[in-house]
Amino acid sequence: MDLHQMHSHLQMEGIICICGSAQMGRDITNKLQDMYKQIENIAPYLAFKNISELEQKHQLITELWG
Repeated sequence: MDLHQMHSHLQMEGIICICGSAQMGRDITNKLQDMYKQIENIAPYLAFKNISELEQKHQLITELWG
């Protein structure tokens, strides 16, 4: 799935589940922030805010360890 497909998925209230190591979770979260910065052309703090909103709406679910 490319960034545009992922963005579209989230816009349609899709859900992303991340399960694995804490480092992998950080890497994926960083990629999601990059997606928002690139596609929506927004500032980094707004991209971070979007990720937080996804977590609050239970569209981004994580189970990380290590």
